[in-house]
Amino acid sequence: ITTASCNFKIWLIGISYCLMFGALFAKSYRVHVLINNRRLKIILIPDSHIWLMVIALLAIEIILLAIFTGVSRIEAVLRKPDIFRRSSWSYSCEVSLRYWILLGILVGFNVLLGLMGAYLAIQMRRIKYK
Repeated sequence: ITTASCNFKIWLIGISYCLMFGALFAKSYRVHVLINNRRLKIILIPDSHIWLMVIALLAIEIILLAIFTGVSRIEAVLRKPDIFRRSSWSYSCEVSLRYWILLGILVGFNVLLGLMGAYLAIQMRRIKYK
């Protein structure tokens, strides 16, 4: 384990979550707009708008992750519980208090993304079919 791998874990989780739920949110938003069309007017929402939504959400996530990586200090530290037994040595990621504060902001953004998707799913579920 290195310091880079400690930081990479956070980036991998953040970007994959944002891509997965961002795409679901964007597609749910498209369906929500089309179904809640009260005037029965033709609405065209091209795939490029869906991609732009996902890219915008991903850009916000990357900015938050860049700030997170720059401000919070994550370092790989070698732990030696028994100095005579080398097999007991291991690396772990050591973090500071700033890490937990910034992790709360990252998790808050991703929870907000999930809640927006859940809201759209609930709104689509309430649609009455004839």
